[in-house]
Amino acid sequence: MEIKGVSVVAFVFRQQANTVQFLMLKRSKERGGFWQPVSGTIKGRETAAQAAMREVEEETGLRLRRYVVADAVNVFYKEAEDTIYVEPVFGIEVADGKVTLSPEHILYRWCSPEDAMGLLPFEGNRVALRAVCRAIGVPVEVGAREGERTGTGGPATAGGGKR
Repeated sequence: MEIKGVSVVAFVFRQQANTVQFLMLKRSKERGGFWQPVSGTIKGRETAAQAAMREVEEETGLRLRRYVVADAVNVFYKEAEDTIYVEPVFGIEVADGKVTLSPEHILYRWCSPEDAMGLLPFEGNRVALRAVCRAIGVPVEVGAREGERTGTGGPATAGGGKR
């Protein structure tokens, strides 16, 4: 078995009128069809933070304001590769702007922390989101899952092509 730290997770957020919203991205059907935060591979001599910031720009087209390092790592196992992956977790605040999706995603949605939690299918990502919320001082309803409460976070929106 191998352990790899080659990728990052970045929860994109914006602050509006004393509320925080998280950007959730829906992967194309060929890539699993699930909702997720920004994620991606660390390239060359990049630091994990540099990779997170680059991935946010590539996958959303949004301008970054600041980032925070969350007190968490996302860990998952790929049986086909017999490999454990370890991903540092970041919160990245963005300025308002038009989301331009990369080809790997088909929809996006700005959500409350609870609604974002409800869209995430993997417990590791829910733990990571809670850590980002703690890092930026935002309370989140623990264990919120879509279908277990009311509210949808608003309509999902299809994005444009890669910028």
